Amino acid sequence: MRNNIKNNAIIILLIGIFVFVIINCSTNEEIEAKEQSIVSNHEDENEGEEEHVALSKEAIKLAGITIEQVALAKIDKKEVFPGEVCFNEERYIRVIPRFPGIVKRIYKREGDSVKKGEILAKIQSNESLTNYNIISELSGMVTKRDIAPGEFAGDGHVILEIADLSILWVHLNVFPDSIRNFNKGMDVKLFSIDGERSTTCKVISIIPIVDRETRNMRVRALLKNGEKNWLPGGFVRGEIKVISIAEVPVIYSEAIQFLDDEPVLFVPEEENEFHIVHIVTGRKNGIFTEIISGLKSGDKYVRKGSFEIKARIITSTMDGHAGHGH
Repeated sequence: MRNNIKNNAIIILLIGIFVFVIINCSTNEEIEAKEQSIVSNHEDENEGEEEHVALSKEAIKLAGITIEQVALAKIDKKEVFPGEVCFNEERYIRVIPRFPGIVKRIYKREGDSVKKGEILAKIQSNESLTNYNIISELSGMVTKRDIAPGEFAGDGHVILEIADLSILWVHLNVFPDSIRNFNKGMDVKLFSIDGERSTTCKVISIIPIVDRETRNMRVRALLKNGEKNWLPGGFVRGEIKVISIAEVPVIYSEAIQFLDDEPVLFVPEEENEFHIVHIVTGRKNGIFTEIISGLKSGDKYVRKGSFEIKARIITSTMDGHAGHGH
């Protein structure tokens, strides 16, 4: 009998302990759920507050805030390509004596200027033993001399090279995807590497061959160099303007700000409230930026003063994290 009572007591005790554990675990889970709910609601409230900002009329005036509308426009852009100034092969000659012979006189050295019709050298023909003059067929500058008096000039021997430096070529290296933006006769803005000099040249040919090493194509432009400011072998930058065909929604680029490394605009809601709109941008031309999503044509946004609104949002967020509220 006593053993039965003892066993029943043990069973009742175990049941009590089990019930206590179950109730205690459920209570802790409910508490944790409530705490999580409170944290989640607080974060949602903070997020909502960070998406809006209110300014007084005086603050709006001091910030110089102006409102614009998303407009439809053709947005042009600039593309820049590396290039090199080269001799104009159509204005470059290699002087070869007509008859082999001994050089009696040579009148020009490297760097000397030459006029068309001027005597360059005097050769004694190896066959007739008579002297004859070599006349320049081009005005320009001697870029190379490969002969001296008393030496023999054989068949095909180039004794002088002359280039007209007043009209040069520029070779631009262009990716195949960008070659469609070029056409004969279009203007190319040319800049020296240091940016101190610039001029305009004109496209004369598009060479439809992809270089095996660089994987680029070559565009050739004609450079007028009357003042001899540009030198063959010099590296340059060529800039073209790509014209847009269709109108697209555009905004002023100065209106764009970045929050968490994402582009945003500020949109007026009421008299003194502004809302953050996250956007996706497209082409840019320095003044306007294409807007792909976030706003549509006709929507209002803050053009000037957007930085001040951003600063207010950042300051408000920092105060909130510090425990001072928003």
